Amino acid sequence: MKIASLKSLFSPQVKINKLEDFKEFYQEYNLFVRKSVYYIVGDKAVDDIVQETFLKAWKSYNQFQHKSTVKTWIYRIAMNCAYDYLKKEKRTIELEDIKDIDLEVQRISKDLLNYLLSKLSHNQLEIFLLHYSLGYTTLEIAEILNIPEGTAKSRLFKARNVFILIYNNLEGNDER
Repeated sequence: MKIASLKSLFSPQVKINKLEDFKEFYQEYNLFVRKSVYYIVGDKAVDDIVQETFLKAWKSYNQFQHKSTVKTWIYRIAMNCAYDYLKKEKRTIELEDIKDIDLEVQRISKDLLNYLLSKLSHNQLEIFLLHYSLGYTTLEIAEILNIPEGTAKSRLFKARNVFILIYNNLEGNDER
């Protein structure tokens, strides 16, 4: 979708009244939403949550307040849908794989990885996955989450330290 078209789609003066415009919006952000949701809920519920995300976006486009970017807005809707799903299903976070983390972390079993990730707060988990799984820079994360870059850096630093601390504590307990 052209940038001008996206801007006009979500400008305060224009209302989405053409299904074709929303299809273009969907095509622009579908992969981003799908990847983000996948790393929170795993493989089984992704399609349903992505569908719910875009349905909520369609229904609430009039409430978009332009205090953030469209990408931040759709990301927040997706994360809310994913967290709602986890609460409803009382499921743990399942990840098939995480890319681009230190080699030592890549060797961790899936169960241990899920355990370590479950110990992170929502903010820490979100920023950890955006950086290590989806490959976003701290500047991009700041834009997505609508926070200052310094806050994104400090949250990532803390999330990484908590992750490593918990892992090291487990490693220390295994040796005893």
